[in-house]
Amino acid sequence: MNTIEIRTRAREEFVDLTADVERAVAASGVMSGVCVVTVPHTTAGITANENADPDVRADLAMVLRKIVPDALPYAHGEGNSPAHVKASLAGSSVTVIVEGGRLKLGTESNGGFKNIAISNCVFERSRGLCLETADGGAIEDVVMNNIVMRDVTDTPFFIRLNARMRGPKRTPVGVCRRITVSNLTVYDVGGRAKFPELGAGMVMGTWMTWLPHLSSKPTWMRKLDEQSQ
Repeated sequence: MNTIEIRTRAREEFVDLTADVERAVAASGVMSGVCVVTVPHTTAGITANENADPDVRADLAMVLRKIVPDALPYAHGEGNSPAHVKASLAGSSVTVIVEGGRLKLGTESNGGFKNIAISNCVFERSRGLCLETADGGAIEDVVMNNIVMRDVTDTPFFIRLNARMRGPKRTPVGVCRRITVSNLTVYDVGGRAKFPELGAGMVMGTWMTWLPHLSSKPTWMRKLDEQSQ
């Protein structure tokens, strides 16, 4: 177990622990597992949330102040009952998946997706089916069969492979291999189109684009039917 010491400077404050936890995970040598971060103090809590926009932290603090105002007839003699209540609402621990030696926090996909079967499904008023990898992950051995889509508001079927590369340093560009789609029927396609980004391959209706410099193996399409009612 690793211990991270945190110092706060205000009565109410959010402190970003991400870098500290990432260093602890890297030092542990664990490549695949879970990381549990817990706060033993009864007037502090922990949460996993968006950190790209600092306004999110400000909003969280604002909502907690609204839910737990200071001016209530608290009985606790130490005068910090609001902090105890806020800590209980936030929770005392967070569990995060570790894959490839990194925390999986929703900002990258270098873990990959493999051995997936999707069959005998009906999509009603959906945005379609999308397979994407942007940060070095591999999409491999995917089979889709007997799929019916009705009233699709976006692109019925979309494969994207690009190089956003938010994964660890020196991670290579990902690959798409052995993806088979058969017996796909689509009715009433509308709404906004989803166009491929740079370095992307897109499939819509009965055609596809394969980029051999990015994809190791082609994607096979059989018996695709796009119709209008």
